[in-house]
Amino acid sequence: MADDMFADLWVGSETGFLKSVDLKKGSFKNADELQGAEGRKDNEICAMCWLNGQDSEMLVGLRSGVVKTYNSDQNTVVSEHCSLEPGDVLKGMCIDGSFLATCGESGLARVWNKNEWEKKAEFKVGSHVSAFKQNPSSLNQVGSGGRENDLKLWNLENPGQATFKAKNVRNDSLDLRVQVWVTDLAFLDSASPSPTVVTGSGYHSLRVYDTRAQKRPVLTMDLGECPISSIAIPGDENLIIAGNTEGTLAAVDIRKGKVVGHFKGFAGGIRCVACDIKHGLVAACGLDRFVRVYDTKTRQLQQKVYLKSRLNYILFANKERPSDVAAEPAVDGDLEPNTRSLDGDNSNEDDDELWANMEEVSTLPQRRSKNPTTDKSTKKLKKAKKSKKES
Repeated sequence: MADDMFADLWVGSETGFLKSVDLKKGSFKNADELQGAEGRKDNEICAMCWLNGQDSEMLVGLRSGVVKTYNSDQNTVVSEHCSLEPGDVLKGMCIDGSFLATCGESGLARVWNKNEWEKKAEFKVGSHVSAFKQNPSSLNQVGSGGRENDLKLWNLENPGQATFKAKNVRNDSLDLRVQVWVTDLAFLDSASPSPTVVTGSGYHSLRVYDTRAQKRPVLTMDLGECPISSIAIPGDENLIIAGNTEGTLAAVDIRKGKVVGHFKGFAGGIRCVACDIKHGLVAACGLDRFVRVYDTKTRQLQQKVYLKSRLNYILFANKERPSDVAAEPAVDGDLEPNTRSLDGDNSNEDDDELWANMEEVSTLPQRRSKNPTTDKSTKKLKKAKKSKKES
């Protein structure tokens, strides 16, 4: 890709558009070869990962299970393969060396030879899957979970049996079973053979598992009142960043078991949170169609860009910007919709036309309610004051 459209991060949309974002310029551009067809949910981008360390090729996973290899330098789709059974929905994708692993909502996971796309293994991770994530320090280890399908860890080299199976928390104060719904997960001390894993729940709870010690979580806490949608690790092994469907993005200290700060500005549910540990940045996107980038330590907004589509997934670039000029900090509200977009899709044109054609409703003066009792008392009081003055 040309330097004048250098991508600091890539964002996948619900409408199937892949967008490269330049944080320095506060602009984006759609990948010409990856533009979804309007009204087709199968084109929704659900997962992305780099095929190599040079940022030249990435794997883009669509809702239908189709995995496309996209060359960002040439702006072309190199190959395209289907990794799931018809009707299944892609929930996760990871890559290590010569193999690729994909998993659908049905719980069927497959390991492929990424070069020839030959199936090496197939295994079941549960009856329903919402999360399928890779350990960034041990690439052959993945975690899975879903609705009534608690956390499990798997070794992709020998995926026949889970290496760890979590147990549910004890019954509540009414002796009722606590429901399970793992919506996302992340690895903390990922270099350890038995890592600490954090899960987010559809019932707005965070759970921390020390897989060396016990099968039940060592910490359970609530975050707001809405389902947790995404979790990311900013580099500090005691800190996690979690977003929910209400638009809350919070930093949580797992040692204290409490929220230590919030990242403000969201106007819709959060779909994805990603961290750039090297530069101390965290990015989040979701239903309000903005991608926002914050400083991890200060939690100050560094940049926000309006991308015109509801957004699903964020992938940070690995290579450095050609120049050392940093992105200009953004002030909340300084970026108006459609003012920073280049070659953008028109997924929200119908919304704009709808708002433009709506009649303006004038604000009428508020009418005073007439209370007969109050009016009579007021008249008597005025009459008494007048009589007193005349006397």
